[in-house]
Amino acid sequence: MSKTAVPPRDILSFIKLQNPENRSTSKTIYNFRQLVKEEELNGHSVPQYLFKLLEDNGYGYSIQTEPGTNVLSDVLFVHPDSIKLLHAFPYVLIMDSTYNTNRYKLPLFQIVGFVSTGRTFTAGYGFLSFEKTEVYTWVLDTFQTKFLKEPPGVIVTDRELGLIVLHIGTPGPTPKAKWMSAGEMGLIITTKFNILFVIFSTMQSLTCLPLTLTSALPEKEEIVIGYLEIQEHFIWLKMCKDFPLPPIHSNWRHHCDDSVAELPSRYSIRLQKFREIQATNPAARSPVNVDD
Repeated sequence: MSKTAVPPRDILSFIKLQNPENRSTSKTIYNFRQLVKEEELNGHSVPQYLFKLLEDNGYGYSIQTEPGTNVLSDVLFVHPDSIKLLHAFPYVLIMDSTYNTNRYKLPLFQIVGFVSTGRTFTAGYGFLSFEKTEVYTWVLDTFQTKFLKEPPGVIVTDRELGLIVLHIGTPGPTPKAKWMSAGEMGLIITTKFNILFVIFSTMQSLTCLPLTLTSALPEKEEIVIGYLEIQEHFIWLKMCKDFPLPPIHSNWRHHCDDSVAELPSRYSIRLQKFREIQATNPAARSPVNVDD
């Protein structure tokens, strides 16, 4: 049960339920868990055991140490299947950090890629000492030289200033003209992969349609992401069928070609339903219940 992350108090409750005469306490469970961990480590430190697991399972990984002290500061690792997918689909990568995921309070850095069907895959993970430009420089340079055959076409991040100011391959400021909003990113993804891309956020919700079509837009190919306010990052959303669609990105009408001119009429009912929901909830920053 410990291996499936069941809390000690729940383990103890289960034991007492199965055997009311059992005299174990919470301390008994904690001590046993610690003993199991020590046996698993087999004399290795936690970092050494991590590297052993990565090597045993065929992961590619790289580390960075602090200058002068040789203390481990950053780790980047990629599953072997992810490397194959990265070689085939390096076009769009999403990068973000999640907090409070481990006992060391290190940010867990995640890289997500897109395949041609619009589905996502985990491209890589990392434990980073700081969210600073120099750390991201090491991450991006290492990721590109070790795991990619060609630079990604687009890197999407959310409020990661250390990432925004980097230019792939050559560290340094990126011209402001190359910065990209989530909506602009959505237009690129939907056009590249011939899908519908929808963004839900309390600040601005958008529907992104392809700027051009080489084949008919599939009915079921839709990617939906939502901004998680508490943790300040985007997550993938699984929506109900024919959910209401927010307004179409304003830049779409300025740049689309004739092949997609009829797309708004195809989604008119869903777009109208979203407008009706907004009319009953006029507060501009209030979340919209898309399940209504």
